[in-house]
Amino acid sequence: MFSGNGGVASVFSVLAGITGIVLVAGVSTPAFTLDRLGGDPMTYSVFGGGMNLIQQGSVYLGLTILCFSVVFPIAKLLGLIAIIWIQSGPRKQFRRLRILEFLGKWSMLDVFVVATLIGAAQLGILSDVSARDGIYLFMFAIVGSIMLTVAVTHWLGHGRSVLSRGWPRRTNTFWPGCSSHS
Repeated sequence: MFSGNGGVASVFSVLAGITGIVLVAGVSTPAFTLDRLGGDPMTYSVFGGGMNLIQQGSVYLGLTILCFSVVFPIAKLLGLIAIIWIQSGPRKQFRRLRILEFLGKWSMLDVFVVATLIGAAQLGILSDVSARDGIYLFMFAIVGSIMLTVAVTHWLGHGRSVLSRGWPRRTNTFWPGCSSHS
């Protein structure tokens, strides 16, 4: 482990595990309810919504939602844990972190898409959409994943984003006491 900071790595791993649990709860718990005039209310989770799209013939859209809403965030958390615990050279570590940091910028797209769907349905005169607990859990997990990636990046990168290699070095870190200096 870098500079003997196994305790910090353990904390990051536990936080990644908690984020993963919240993510699984977020994609499997009802995210929104669509109540159409004259019809029964339909409740969807993120996972269930993707599966429903596949069953209704929108295979590519359903697979895209499942890939970016379920598979990608879980793979990102597992990749982050691997970066924390698998010892490799700093160049390889920074390359992996750079990939996660770049991909992290797309993580909120899922939350934006669901929020847009809810907003679009709210505009309909004959339907009403209400957010449920699942969307909040999902959003919390995505934001937590982004924050965790930034924290690990700063911890391993001595307080400097791996995407800003050419920029002047910053002296502060994202999480006080979590840099590899301490």
